[in-house]
Amino acid sequence: MMLGFYKFLIWFFTIVSLIALIYGVLEANITYMVIFIASLIISVIFHRLDEISSVENNNKSEIKDFSVERIDQQNEEILAATECLRQEQTKLLADLKSRVYANQDFSNLKQIKSEIIKDFINTLTIKYELTTKQELKDLLSALFNDLESKNIDFLFDPKFFPKESKSYIDWIKRSLVLLGWHILKVDYPLENFFSGVVERSGLIVGLTISTELSLDKESLKQHEHYIDTGSIDFSVFVTPLLKKDIVEFLTSKNKIVILEHKDLINLPSKLKGLL
Repeated sequence: MMLGFYKFLIWFFTIVSLIALIYGVLEANITYMVIFIASLIISVIFHRLDEISSVENNNKSEIKDFSVERIDQQNEEILAATECLRQEQTKLLADLKSRVYANQDFSNLKQIKSEIIKDFINTLTIKYELTTKQELKDLLSALFNDLESKNIDFLFDPKFFPKESKSYIDWIKRSLVLLGWHILKVDYPLENFFSGVVERSGLIVGLTISTELSLDKESLKQHEHYIDTGSIDFSVFVTPLLKKDIVEFLTSKNKIVILEHKDLINLPSKLKGLL
């Protein structure tokens, strides 16, 4: 409904601006020219609002629902809470994304999700006659985990990323946390050598993150050293755009991986394929 309204206003003000332009040129009247400029600006504004509404509408339609197989269909309180979760799922996912990318402490994804569910439960009007608050929290947390795993594409958008080097490194780390990786605290020399060290499913990965990636043989020997000594399982280079010469340079390196950040979603499966 709103999308159609915006389109109507766009067409209306576009037509008004064209009419004003014609009269302004024919009669050399500055009033018509002012109307033309004003109508054109308004038309552009509504065009932008139409684009924003379209994106929001698409995001809502793209959300994949959580599974309801484990829900007690006879428990009215649980059913009511589950329905509220479904209605708010887009908002909650957006909140998760916002907290990971905006909060100073972003490394503990489990804690962030726990806080989101706690805040959500506090908005519910449930008497807890058929269930307990802890049981409801456990159930909703499981459903939210399922929702998160099914909507990674919604949470991680690789198209918009910082161009500045330090901000880019921070953005990659936060994106990896959102994708289920854990930031590890490491000591010297790993702390100084890598941009960060992460872990998932028992695999430890040393990260080298750069907007302008360059490699040399001496540096690669150091990466191989940390792999050979068991400090890390893989060394992964992340950059916005792969250069052909760098890819060819690393073709013979089994446990040294380079990828564009848009492929971070596929990193776990790529590493498992190299084991």
